[in-house]
Amino acid sequence: MTNLNKVTPIISFVLSLLFQPKLSDGRVPGQVHYESLCMRAVNQSIGRAIRHSQDHAMIVLADLRYERPSVARQLPKWIAAQLVVCKAFGQAFAAARKVGGKK
Repeated sequence: MTNLNKVTPIISFVLSLLFQPKLSDGRVPGQVHYESLCMRAVNQSIGRAIRHSQDHAMIVLADLRYERPSVARQLPKWIAAQLVVCKAFGQAFAAARKVGGKK
């Protein structure tokens, strides 16, 4: 079995991100980078569902991470303003039915 070569540029970079000192909000820079990559994909998906002001879509972000301010801030402002965090499926389903009836 071979040892992991810790001196390769990619591995050195990843390790440096993972073990840097924490930021003021308690996260490490590697976590911030990972969140940014994930939120870029989320925002791209939202943009594919809603292309212009006359489009209608219900976007369900089924993950409690969206209640964290650092994550919610990375959503488009018009979505973050309408973000509803539900702790249980029943609450989410009821909220979706309520919104789904409006047009």
